[in-house]
Amino acid sequence: MKSVRQWFQVALLGFLIGAAESVPGVSGGTIAFISGYYERLLRALGQLTPGKLWRMLRSSDRKAWQEADAGFLLVLFSTMALSLATVAELFRRALSEFPIAIGSLFFGIVLGSALVMLKKVGKPNRFYLICLCSGLMCGHTLTLLQPGEIEASVLKYFVAGVVSIFAWLLPGISGSFILLLLGLYATVLEGVSLLRFSVLLPIALGAVLGLVLFSQFLTVLFQKARPELLSGLVGLMLGSLYRLWPWQRISAYQLRDDGSSIPLVQEPVMPHTYEILGGVNPMIMTALLVGLFGFVLVILLNRLPEIEHD
Repeated sequence: MKSVRQWFQVALLGFLIGAAESVPGVSGGTIAFISGYYERLLRALGQLTPGKLWRMLRSSDRKAWQEADAGFLLVLFSTMALSLATVAELFRRALSEFPIAIGSLFFGIVLGSALVMLKKVGKPNRFYLICLCSGLMCGHTLTLLQPGEIEASVLKYFVAGVVSIFAWLLPGISGSFILLLLGLYATVLEGVSLLRFSVLLPIALGAVLGLVLFSQFLTVLFQKARPELLSGLVGLMLGSLYRLWPWQRISAYQLRDDGSSIPLVQEPVMPHTYEILGGVNPMIMTALLVGLFGFVLVILLNRLPEIEHD
């Protein structure tokens, strides 16, 4: 990093990713992509080979640390963990108390991000359109999956860590949403708040393995088929909008130990239907303004000068 300002940008990015990932349906990968750090994150994670990690741990090999961009990763993941332990809980409460406003904000952010990514694809052709439609179908299908319940075990926690981190790296898919589908979302939240290492350790080990393997895979894809990959990711993000629609009819909950509830099964409805079912104001104008704010914010951020990375 060349300046304190850039360290601050990375720390802020970690905070935002942690807050976003605390909400099922919102992808930390989307936040990373908006910031301009997405491909750097993939490259840095792809450098964490077992051999390089061993060199870094055994000695103060400055070159190995620089090649792995270790400072960037340490700041990012430290502030992300801090966010998950602090700010994320406030975010979840805000989502519970102001679901329409928060849903509209993320809807606008994801829609704006998809358009920004689409501009980076280049001149459209038939194959890019196929990739976009394939991503759209995959993203929409994921939002339609019904949450399950798996029997807790160390191995299953480990596998959940691998699978959820795959989703975390992809814009449009939320790692917390995958945990929700597996029936482990409440368990993991309680594990974080109560520091249950029997839950956190196997999930963390799975996440580390998934980060290294999947980041290398995505890095190669970016090098070999960047427009096709971006088209697919745009489709994935657009497909996830079904989950972020501000007006949702909730038909099933999961209770946490503290008595609070987590929505399990949701179905988007029109504002008028939402008002009839819940007997509450659909706040259409508020939703439009907040959604527009999120959309414009992404567009304006994309117009800022490119961030210089080391």
